[in-house]
Amino acid sequence: MFGDPEFAGILVFAPERHYADEDRTVRVYFDMHTGKWWWSTQLALDAIRPGATVIPIIIASDKTQLTLFGSKTAYPVYMTIGNLPKDIRRKPSRRGQILLAYLPSTRLEHVSNNASRRRMLANLYHACLTRVLKPLKHAGINGIKLTSGDGVLRRGHPIFALHVGDYLEQILATGTKQGKCPKCPIPRNSIGEYSEHPYDLRNLDRVLDALATLDSPNVNYQDYARACKEAGIHRCRREIEPSCLTGKMKAIESKSKYR
Repeated sequence: MFGDPEFAGILVFAPERHYADEDRTVRVYFDMHTGKWWWSTQLALDAIRPGATVIPIIIASDKTQLTLFGSKTAYPVYMTIGNLPKDIRRKPSRRGQILLAYLPSTRLEHVSNNASRRRMLANLYHACLTRVLKPLKHAGINGIKLTSGDGVLRRGHPIFALHVGDYLEQILATGTKQGKCPKCPIPRNSIGEYSEHPYDLRNLDRVLDALATLDSPNVNYQDYARACKEAGIHRCRREIEPSCLTGKMKAIESKSKYR
């Protein structure tokens, strides 16, 4: 997609800020390159290696029923890049997405314990996506040489930026429990109701710290279970990190005046 000549004139290579007033106090967000994530990621990358071109990797997954009768299913994962405008990404006729992988669609019916089966399915999901996205760890930090459709050679940094999915996919990806919001700790009975005081987003550091307790040399399962409960997530093996630069970027941003 990055090197497709059809997209040469519409690719976005840098973040932008748009405002609704002359005083530049009211931001306008209408596409990925106008958001805060791209700005902070660009600043963090430039602190490591100046001249980087951010390539936001967007994946989408959804288990699909293949037959009207029976249980034949497929679990495709699609990929696109945030450099393409959203009106191109969402049109199948423009071929702005590619099939990245197929996840196992097994139901693990041989596991009789329901809780164990659900946990195994969640672990399988995260293990597969971790393997699929693993090449981004090195490429996201060090960059790779990419030629866009206009023939210009750039040092691109493909970074996992966004996962698109329905509610079931969201709670599976974030490890949250059924019936709860995957984004904020709003009470279950208040979901969908209007509130004048919006809830804060879930604490990502707390979630990552809870999962890291399982990797410690003297791991105590009780401590791990308690940490996951306090973070509001299931006891899954590994979460999908929102960025392959999470740890390194946080260390940089903590010292950056642009934080």
